[in-house]
Amino acid sequence: MKSVHIGDIDMQVLDEGSGVPLLMVHGFPLNHTMWRAQLDEFVPHCRVIVPDLRGLGRTPLGAVPTIDRSGDPVVSMEHHADDLNRLLDALHIDHQVIFCGLSMGGYIGWQFTQKYPDRLLALIACDTRAVADSTEQAAARMKLAAQIREQGVSAAADAMLPKLVSQKTKDQRPELVEQLRQMILQNSPEGVLASLHGLRTREDMTESLSQIPAETLLVVGEEDALAPPAEMEGLVDLIPTVNWLVVPDAGHMSPMENSTVFNQALMQYITR
Repeated sequence: MKSVHIGDIDMQVLDEGSGVPLLMVHGFPLNHTMWRAQLDEFVPHCRVIVPDLRGLGRTPLGAVPTIDRSGDPVVSMEHHADDLNRLLDALHIDHQVIFCGLSMGGYIGWQFTQKYPDRLLALIACDTRAVADSTEQAAARMKLAAQIREQGVSAAADAMLPKLVSQKTKDQRPELVEQLRQMILQNSPEGVLASLHGLRTREDMTESLSQIPAETLLVVGEEDALAPPAEMEGLVDLIPTVNWLVVPDAGHMSPMENSTVFNQALMQYITR
């Protein structure tokens, strides 16, 4: 990884390969290593750019413009999108990018698409949603925030892990579950809280989907409990130019749980 100065922080990023830029944006509360199974596959074909988002992984939280009423920092999805735009500037990338985001990375992708449409060659939205949190979901995030303040990031791991993978992954691939746990535990409580509040306060992006200027691929694990396939399929009719893929034997972490199917589909899409 290398440090790239963007505004008030040095963002940590993997930047390998050459050609069309493929920007891969991780989910919450993870880091760039969730894309490990994609790196070897795509580096020979693209310039693969894989950052740790603000406050997560090895990237510091830095100065944040908003403080929640609880006193926690807040990093909005728009703020994350602005960071990625500054990252592309700092890397001197003037070619349009393929933006690939999972879960929170998908929420950031909607914002990036809306704010920086001229930078977008294609959008890949994985295991994500367009709607805002319901009242119940927002309350659950506030409860989790309180637990993180009291117990540390282990509270986030305990709350998130059961929802991130399919039952088959839990039963047959405990090493993958442990890998996810370690990703979460490596984060600072402040960084996790900042994005958690950003998720809680994110806006509904449904109405903006009709304005996506680039071809879009929607990907979802067939057993995703957090972004159910039926909900994601409902986005197909809202996006002008769209393709649709359900990844078998996968839950919310489809790029990790079934990297073979995920990578084959992305390769066909990208090399087009």
